[in-house]
Amino acid sequence: MNEFERQLDVLFSGFNHKDVADAARALHPDVDWPDLFGGARLRGPEAVQAMWARQFGQFDTKVSLIALTPDGDDGVRARVNYVVRGLDGRLFNEEIATHLFRFRDGLIVQMNMV
Repeated sequence: MNEFERQLDVLFSGFNHKDVADAARALHPDVDWPDLFGGARLRGPEAVQAMWARQFGQFDTKVSLIALTPDGDDGVRARVNYVVRGLDGRLFNEEIATHLFRFRDGLIVQMNMV
């Protein structure tokens, strides 16, 4: 397992356990992340953690890694399966998506949905 895979494992494991602080250990201090609620970009781990906390207050989301593909020297494309349930357990959405992760200093510095 390379460093990119290790950081994505930290990210997805923390996220799936709804431990935003643990998931954020994979994020660079200058992380740039899409805001799923506002449509803008979030800057910094604290902003990303706040968005995740809002998300977990409304949905039960699990992300499973399907495959990784290198993308240049500083990134990977992650094909993931999202399962989103309401807090009552009912399935809200399930989809396959691809995310492009960029890394700096061994941490995730940017995520884009592609």
